[in-house]
Amino acid sequence: MRHIIVLAAETICRGDASKKRGRGGALKLMDELKAVEAMGLTLPSTAYLAGAILFGIIGYAAYRYGKKATLPAVKWIGVALMLYPYAISETWQLYGVGAGLCVALYVYRR
Repeated sequence: MRHIIVLAAETICRGDASKKRGRGGALKLMDELKAVEAMGLTLPSTAYLAGAILFGIIGYAAYRYGKKATLPAVKWIGVALMLYPYAISETWQLYGVGAGLCVALYVYRR
């Protein structure tokens, strides 16, 4: 939820800055991003985004495999892998839970 709000705020800020194509457009964007950060919202790190994409792809593949092979445990682990990044905000938690779900996927693969 937090990431959706941050992305929406970033989109709004970029939209305003693109309308003001003057010398200070980039500075205005930075000021608006600082205002969003002052509200307690931060953009996710590169490591977080990479992990979310990686585990989302693994989850999608597991979901497709579980559905095709009629393995409900694998299918639901795949759904969990795709959705849990929306509930976790720390990078170390993302990788910890993702690794745990991948181990569960390995155990229930047959």
